[in-house]
Amino acid sequence: MGTFFDALKAGLKGGWEAATEGSRPTRYTIADRPVRCPHCNGDTFVLGEALLNTKGMEFLNLAWANASATTMICGECGQIQWFAQEPQAVE
Repeated sequence: MGTFFDALKAGLKGGWEAATEGSRPTRYTIADRPVRCPHCNGDTFVLGEALLNTKGMEFLNLAWANASATTMICGECGQIQWFAQEPQAVE
């Protein structure tokens, strides 16, 4: 069972590195309010994007046509937050 969890941990680490490759954590606002991590209260994030798949579109092999959401990965702890709105970078 330990091998399974080692493999899972390695996969998650690889996913994190792929998601944050070439990006540096930045501060963002949504609806004129600063975004903060609910876990560690961090204020820097790396943006990503994820599809909001539905059963019907998956069944028809049209998952690529589903809507997407913005994901924000906390630069401190790695917590992932999902948003329907596009965040604005704080300069």
